[in-house]
Amino acid sequence: MPEEARIETTALFDNLPQLMSFVTEQARRLGAPWEKIGEVELVAEEALVNVISYAYPETPGPVHLRIYREKDRLAFEIRDQGRPFDATKREDPDLAADMENRTVGGLGIYFMKKIMSEVNYRRDNGDNVLTLILDLPESREG
Repeated sequence: MPEEARIETTALFDNLPQLMSFVTEQARRLGAPWEKIGEVELVAEEALVNVISYAYPETPGPVHLRIYREKDRLAFEIRDQGRPFDATKREDPDLAADMENRTVGGLGIYFMKKIMSEVNYRRDNGDNVLTLILDLPESREG
């Protein structure tokens, strides 16, 4: 059985600090190396801001965050009941293009894919479920 923690709140920018505190505390508690915490925070914030900004166009809805560790893997599962959006299908931006020729957006998702070991999406009973996985060392330091 994996070690885990969960939080649920409304997808509002006012709740982002609470969600980010939860991410940081749980990532540390579950053994993320301190040098990876900043990257985990960046990725989690990007994913949560996307939910807050785009999942619920009319009325804010719930966002569920589950963080768990299974052996050498730390996973962040973000679930919402908003509009379907599969971040894994988003094409990577052309980083070689001149600034004036680049399309707006997409860098956050690009960073998620580059920082995390895996980024997975699925629809589950009408919910968006984004799972961000980071491979960790098997041994845990105190």
